[in-house]
Amino acid sequence: MTTAESVFESIWVPIVTPFRDDDAEQKVDHVALRRLARSLVNSGIRGLVACATTGEGSSLSQAEQIAVFRSLREELGADYPLAIGMAETATAPARALAREFAALQPTALLVSVPPYLRPSQDGMRAHFEAIVEASDVPLIVYNIPYRTGASIDVATLQALARDARVVAVKECGASLERLHALLTQTRLRVLAGDDAQIFSLLCLGGHGAISAAAHVRPDLYVQMYSLLKAQLLNEARAISRKLQPMIAALFAEPNPAPIKALLAAQGLMQDAVRLPLLPASEACVERLQEAWKGLGQ
Repeated sequence: MTTAESVFESIWVPIVTPFRDDDAEQKVDHVALRRLARSLVNSGIRGLVACATTGEGSSLSQAEQIAVFRSLREELGADYPLAIGMAETATAPARALAREFAALQPTALLVSVPPYLRPSQDGMRAHFEAIVEASDVPLIVYNIPYRTGASIDVATLQALARDARVVAVKECGASLERLHALLTQTRLRVLAGDDAQIFSLLCLGGHGAISAAAHVRPDLYVQMYSLLKAQLLNEARAISRKLQPMIAALFAEPNPAPIKALLAAQGLMQDAVRLPLLPASEACVERLQEAWKGLGQ
């Protein structure tokens, strides 16, 4: 197994799942998926996550999720870091799914706090421990309270981190105080999940990001990370400020509709999402185009 220090850092992307909108089924467009993945890797992206929220994993069947992962693995090779997302509410199906995904030999599972049920901290811990035991695969804990309705405490993460297979946390919506606690009171790699917080987290000593916005100009995110690693704060800050209008535009409507709209405008895929999501509005697309111009060449 590759060490956490060398893999779970820098800029990762939770890759969108392209669809062909020329039939009622909206089948996965594996040609567009492979093309996009290759483009991201060639831009310096450290790893990809398949079938996460941005990949519309909850709208994919299990067979489709497996097919998406296999397409990416075939395109990128066995050594490229490739995780797969899970967001099961109940532990028993999560455990079964983890076993299925483990057979694909992913670099990691990205697993959210169980949504909707709002379990206790002990319940969350038992949920993650069951998934680790079932899969024996490195685990990235995904803490996104504004989607799941509950947040995993630092103390619970400390307990989970006693298992070496729990390697990282993807953190969304955290205060600076919480980010500091994660970095100083756990051994986990701490990855930004909110794109607007990437610069701040990296300045605090964070290890990287799993960034949906990095679909667009991934080279700038990789450059910002590299500049901060080299202690070139002013240069990195300039890139961060340059990216903010695009980040705001990409999340002006439900993710990943704006990302897909912009990638479609660039000819990389069709502008298609699955219900209950809808394609980005004309106003959103106009805003995206203006933000794109602001990034320059």
